[in-house]
Amino acid sequence: MLFRSVSDGIWGLSVRNESFPIVKGFLYEYINSTDQSGPYHDKDGIVYGGSDSYMTNSVYSGGWNYFGANIGTPLISSPYYNTDGYTQTWNNRMKAHHFGLEGESHSVSFRVLATFTSNFGVYGYPNSVSKFQNSFMRYLVRLPKPNILEQREISWTQSFIISGKDRPDNSKYSHLEIRTQLHNISYKKCFYSEVKFATETEGQVDHYVEVSENKNLAFNWDNLFLSHKDSNQGKPSNTNLPNDTTLNPFIHTDDIIENHLSFEDECIRGRTEIGLNTIKKYKLDKDTYNILRSKELRKFEKCLIEILKKTNEEKRQINDYEINILRLFAQPDYSFSLMFRLKLKEHNFI
Repeated sequence: MLFRSVSDGIWGLSVRNESFPIVKGFLYEYINSTDQSGPYHDKDGIVYGGSDSYMTNSVYSGGWNYFGANIGTPLISSPYYNTDGYTQTWNNRMKAHHFGLEGESHSVSFRVLATFTSNFGVYGYPNSVSKFQNSFMRYLVRLPKPNILEQREISWTQSFIISGKDRPDNSKYSHLEIRTQLHNISYKKCFYSEVKFATETEGQVDHYVEVSENKNLAFNWDNLFLSHKDSNQGKPSNTNLPNDTTLNPFIHTDDIIENHLSFEDECIRGRTEIGLNTIKKYKLDKDTYNILRSKELRKFEKCLIEILKKTNEEKRQINDYEINILRLFAQPDYSFSLMFRLKLKEHNFI
């Protein structure tokens, strides 16, 4: 039998040496799934190709996934994210490069992960989309300043200050290039609430330090955050509730955040004064958020109950495969992943 998709697969190189200065480890992986035995099926015994359609086909439209989440790689879009109601995988032809660096500098350990993918849809329904992904969980790492700010931040700031206006031009600090980069930072989620945005036009560009306090920061890249309207509108000022008394996703790591926040079912709770201030400032306990969190929590509980039912019937312990399925809910691109990270810790799955 001949293998007709020999160009498809994953290849990688990993190098690690603790004696290296600063960078202790390097990882590179390349994955390709574009061939799939070609675009045609066999006919009358004559081989024209395959159109293998990984993760899905005409017999099993949702064959290689669990509760809508594809098994094997997160780079092939899962049916869970489909907006058309279909259970097929619509993006299984892609090429990806994954890079990782790990090391230590001045007693500070670091890990950097980045993935670049080119996506080509499926045979018969092609598309071409490239997307940069960062793998940093809820603790966020700010990506490079958009070109539009590199070119115009100074002139925009000067013009705004000279104008004497109270507010800067929204079309400038919410420029599409700026919004896109902010979406890339957080997997299209609100920096505060983790509400998932359907498109890059959703979400409001928020000033961490209000413009009324410092006009020089109106177009400063480090001062621009992506926020859901319910967290942004009516937010207490820095004077009434100082930023340094709340959590900052670019400063505080996941472990630190978890020391200050907890959940009772879908309801967020503050463990400390900093946690309570964070909830108050960004209105994380609004009914809107509780309803959305409850909806996602029900999905998690349904999945957990089904797994536990199966382990009970088979009289065995939950296995790594099943635990990894549950861990999908805590992945950085999932809505309210902090809540699920804490839920998994409650069950000792992390």
